[in-house]
This record gives sequence, structure tokens and C-alpha cells, in this order.
Amino acid sequence: MIGLLGALLGKAIAALAFSTAFLSNFTCCVVFVNQPKVPEKVRMMKH
Repeated sequence: MIGLLGALLGKAIAALAFSTAFLSNFTCCVVFVNQPKVPEKVRMMKH
């Protein structure tokens, strides 16, 4: 039971990390292209 839970948790964390990395990458690109003059917004998104 614990092994199954661990596997599911691992997959969930991996998926979350992947989607987070993809989204932050995408957001940084969009923010950089659209408005290079707002470092505060970028700083807030990265945290």
C-alpha cells in the first residue's frame, strides 16, 4: 500500500514539476517579449 502511494505521489510530483517548469518558462518568455520593463512581475512569478 505504501509503495503504491509512493509511486502515485512520485508521479504527481514529477507531473507538477514538469508543468510548473513549462509554465514558468512560457510565462517568462511572454513577459520578456511583451514587457521587458517589469522586473517586479517577473520576480514575483519566479518565487
